[in-house]
Amino acid sequence: MPPDMVSVVMPVYNGEAFIADAIASVHAQTYCDWQLLVVDDCSSDSSVREAQRWCDRDPRIKVLRTPENAGSSAARNLGLSQRTGRYVAFLDADDVWVPAKLEKQLRFMTSLGAGFSFTAYRKFGAKGQGGVVGADASVSWRDMLKGNRIGCSTVMLDTRVFPRIWFPTGLGRQEDYALWLSLLRGDGPAYGLDEPLVLYRVHATSKSARKLRSVMAQWRVYRDLEKLSRPVAAWYMAHYAFRGVLKALL
Repeated sequence: MPPDMVSVVMPVYNGEAFIADAIASVHAQTYCDWQLLVVDDCSSDSSVREAQRWCDRDPRIKVLRTPENAGSSAARNLGLSQRTGRYVAFLDADDVWVPAKLEKQLRFMTSLGAGFSFTAYRKFGAKGQGGVVGADASVSWRDMLKGNRIGCSTVMLDTRVFPRIWFPTGLGRQEDYALWLSLLRGDGPAYGLDEPLVLYRVHATSKSARKLRSVMAQWRVYRDLEKLSRPVAAWYMAHYAFRGVLKALL
């Protein structure tokens, strides 16, 4: 196992109900050379106090605060600006890692010489554990144009391969997807470890309006960021819509 630090970036906004579980899952990792950057996006609850309690216990944990509420991508970018590790991993404050996540993923990346990896994840919520979303063996830029196949809390990146990692803003839930596309356009593919090393929390608050915003953001990714022509963007949009229907049926 290479002795390289992993910088874990965790944005949080009003996450007092879940953040302790997320931080505890990093603290319990079998790979110990990590730093955790908890970035509070102007929460109005006790998220900061909860994170600070962990920070007081472990010097590897640091709490940062955005100057104004700007969204999860801006919070992640603040964390990225303060990272010191060779590797970068992301964990949302309502998700949880299994204890061997970092160890297994680092070993996987080292064995392949990979700069970008992701894993399978298991859904869970108030009613308990749900199904597993598997990880393809590899995903290219063209594969990703058909829809996001990568869970943010599963990603690990090698900054020697990707020295500039920066999330675009203003795209809502598509912001991580836009970053994956930009990275894979030049240095792909991403390699998938098909083992559920992340528990992804499913909330029962999704609305039709949110889905509409996601569709509009997806179109902006195709046209404004990837510079696809209207016919090509429409072709990939059809794939995106079809995958959305399949997810709803499964």
